[in-house]
Formats: sequence, C-alpha cells, structure tokens
Amino acid sequence: MASRHAKIWKALKDHLGAYPGLPATVVYGGQSFDDPDPTLPYMIVDDVRFDPSRAYWEGVEWHTGSLAVHCMIPLQWTDLQSAEFAGALCDYFAPDAVMEYDGISVRVAKQPAVSGAGYRDGSHFRLPCLVYWEGWG
Repeated sequence: MASRHAKIWKALKDHLGAYPGLPATVVYGGQSFDDPDPTLPYMIVDDVRFDPSRAYWEGVEWHTGSLAVHCMIPLQWTDLQSAEFAGALCDYFAPDAVMEYDGISVRVAKQPAVSGAGYRDGSHFRLPCLVYWEGWG
C-alpha cells in the first residue's frame, strides 16, 4: 500500500501530466538529463512538499503543502512569452480543482503563482511556479 505522501504526489503528477501545454521535456526531481535544446522550453518538477503541521488532530487528517514546477524558458524569448508560458501553467492548476488517487483527495488551495524572481540557469531562464495544495484521506 502506498503512503499518503506518495498518493498525494501521484494525484498532482497525474494532473500535471494531462496539461495540454506540457513541453516535450519534463524532468522530475532527482532525474538526470542531457543538456536541453536552448531554443525549446522545458520543465523541472520537484517532488511534493508538506507543511510541518497538520490542521486537525482528530478524524481525517488535513495536510497542506506545495509543488514547485520550474518553467525553463529559452533566453531568446521575450518577457511576455516567458510570462505566458509560466502563467498558462499556473492557470491550469485552477483554485479549488480537485485531484484524486487511491482514496486521497487533493485540492488546489489558492491561485498558483511564479515564486520570486526568475534567474538565468545555463542556457535557459528559470521561473519557479508554486502550486499550493491541501489534501485529505
């Protein structure tokens, strides 16, 4: 039987995998990969993060956390193209959207957003996007 942590991760990962704007290259935390084409965007997806406290101590446990998806933008793209690529991903994880996997429900807690300033990372510009979630089950 999978852990609650793994089930929440799977629900979020499956939802991301269905994103129609997903680039050809998606790298998950801990995976190695070859140098990407500097003219194409790609994504780096961290594993799911849990907040250190839980909201309820009786009954169903309610957990919160975040998922970081790093949009890797070609350097030749304009700032508007970069904002569109990251913004479309954030809009895909609509607030209150519910994802389920094996008895676990995960809900997008609030509008995802670009987290802080982007920065150059090799041949690309990195824009980290945070998806805030809450889950139970």
